[in-house]
Amino acid sequence: MNPLMGPVSELAKRRFDRKCKRAASGSKHFAAARIAVGVLVTSALIFICLGAEVVRETVITNTAEQKAQAEDGGQSLADENPDYAGWLTVEGTSISTPVVSCRQGDSKGFYLNHGFDRTPSFSGCPYIAEGSSPTSSNMLIYGHNMGIGSLAFSELQNCYRTDCFSSIGTVTFKDKDGRTSRYTPLYGLKVPMSYDVLLRFDFAGKSDFDAWLNTLSDCASEKSDFGGTDSVITLVTCASALGGAKYRSVLVCKKIAH
Repeated sequence: MNPLMGPVSELAKRRFDRKCKRAASGSKHFAAARIAVGVLVTSALIFICLGAEVVRETVITNTAEQKAQAEDGGQSLADENPDYAGWLTVEGTSISTPVVSCRQGDSKGFYLNHGFDRTPSFSGCPYIAEGSSPTSSNMLIYGHNMGIGSLAFSELQNCYRTDCFSSIGTVTFKDKDGRTSRYTPLYGLKVPMSYDVLLRFDFAGKSDFDAWLNTLSDCASEKSDFGGTDSVITLVTCASALGGAKYRSVLVCKKIAH
């Protein structure tokens, strides 16, 4: 016993020493756990990035082959998948992709996680909203935001911002029967997922259609000169690549008269 300390003080010192040892041991375990978590997170990110790159390269290869088929009339694409509706290109982006229609009996959003060949796919395949069609006054097409460059509609994530909106050129849609329609950007919007104004596809007449466009205009952060049109193509994707995104990025483009 330390002659300068009484029994109570000596006991307190021993308890204090034990607490210090436990704290030091806990700190070591905590540090080791942090390192382990860091390694796991880094490994997961590497795995995700490598997987995404494989997906991207596969999509690019498949799309190049499909584009050649579309330029030959698209019949072989329709033979491969009867849901084939046409080919979409967006000038100023890498978007050049087949577009499909919803098939009766499929689950809602089937093509969000299935590719053109109808097999499971992370990037899915752009598809025309149920109730809309290439002949609708509003042809609405959904596509994924993968958060990776040229996959699906990722490049439209910021279409409601000036830099992105102004960089987008002519949007071209060539339907499965070979008819080509061209569009130019009209509005860029960011809206809640619940914004159902978009889900109108046909209208009672020109005044009804124009009133609908005016409603969209009120919500648009980016606009171009209207100049009149009788139909639009509306491209929709998530405003964020994170799962469960509550907002949608919307590009509304007016048809250019031939």
